[in-house]
Amino acid sequence: MQTYIINKAEDYVEDHLQEKITLDDIANHIGVSKYHFHRLFKQATNETLHAFISRIKMERSALFLKVDTQSSLTDIAYAYGYCDASAYIRAFKKQFHMTPSEFKNRKISQSSHGSFRYTSTRRTS
Repeated sequence: MQTYIINKAEDYVEDHLQEKITLDDIANHIGVSKYHFHRLFKQATNETLHAFISRIKMERSALFLKVDTQSSLTDIAYAYGYCDASAYIRAFKKQFHMTPSEFKNRKISQSSHGSFRYTSTRRTS
């Protein structure tokens, strides 16, 4: 059951990246209390829901930066649910220790992106 709940939560986050996602939203979607969900999620992933959502948004936006050289940072910020480019840049820098522009420049000059990779919490058992 725990695996099912965590996988459903991950799917919900993936499907709603452009929205503000709350604990209530996910718990209601899955059909469990928010307290039960919060406890299970933290126990299974070792991170809070907020940290998980932020990490997934950042990882997805970084992947998007890899392939899309035409979109502005403002467009990307809005696409991943940030209120403006400044908020997005701050969150990106906190996650990756570089700005999105530095990441894009690094992308152009290197074929490898160091240790960046998407990390899923997807459970199979």
